[in-house]
Amino acid sequence: EAVASTHEDAAAVVTIITDGYENSSTEYSGPQVAKMIAALKERGWTFNFIGANIDVEKVSRTLNIDNAMAWTSSEPGTREMYSKFRKDYSDCMVDFANEDSTMPVEDRIEMRKKRSKNFFTE
Repeated sequence: EAVASTHEDAAAVVTIITDGYENSSTEYSGPQVAKMIAALKERGWTFNFIGANIDVEKVSRTLNIDNAMAWTSSEPGTREMYSKFRKDYSDCMVDFANEDSTMPVEDRIEMRKKRSKNFFTE
């Protein structure tokens, strides 16, 4: 959040990958994390949630994350998940690289917000 507060045009892709086991965080609560994510999404940041052994759609909604992908916690499942993520991430970086830097910051942020809701392609 520090980068976002000091750079009006900061762009980021944040991906949470979990095997579904609770890590018992004591620093932030779920609602605090969801609030931080919502604020950063308003600045055009992209958030993704990838999980195994849990209801990824439900958890991602709880955290204010639009993009969710389930994976199978096995060696082949892990390989498949990373392969898909790598492709989608690469596509996203191409989109960032092709942004029109002469476009007003507010317009670029709005474009990122729309684009970020479709991070995972079919």
